[in-house]
Amino acid sequence: MAMDRAAKRKIETAKAKAVAKAMKQVNKMKKKQTKKMKWQRKLGVAMGIGGTCVVAAAAAVMIFPVVDYVKGRIALMKKDYTEAEHLFNQCGAFLDSAECRQEALYGYGTECYAAKEYQDAYNAFSECGEYRDCVERTEEMIRMGLATV
Repeated sequence: MAMDRAAKRKIETAKAKAVAKAMKQVNKMKKKQTKKMKWQRKLGVAMGIGGTCVVAAAAAVMIFPVVDYVKGRIALMKKDYTEAEHLFNQCGAFLDSAECRQEALYGYGTECYAAKEYQDAYNAFSECGEYRDCVERTEEMIRMGLATV
C-alpha cells in the first residue's frame, strides 16, 4: 500500500504540474490574444477615421460646389454681383459656373460704369473676355481715356 500512496502522490504531482503548465500556456495565449485585439481595435479606429476623412473630402468635392452654386444663383438674382462672382469662382467647372461668373462680372462692371467708377468697370469687363459686348466696352473706355490697361 505504501507504493500505492507514493504512486498516487506522483500522479497527483504530475497532474498538478501538467495543469500548471497548461494554465501558463493559456495565460500566455490570452495575453497574446489581448495584444492582438488591442491592435485590431486601433486599426479599426484608424480605418474609421480614414474612412470619415475620405467621405468628408468627397463631400467637399461634390456637395460644396452645389451649395456655392445655389448661393451664387441667389446672389445673382439679388444683383449682389461681387458675392455671386466670388461664389461662382469657388465652384470651378461645376455646371455653368464659368458663364454665371461672367454674368456676375458683367453686372458688376455695368454698375461701376453707371457709378462712373471706370477703372473698376474696365477691370470687370476685361475679366469677362468675349462675353457680350465686354471687348467693345473695354476698347471704348481705353479710347476715351476713362481707364488704363
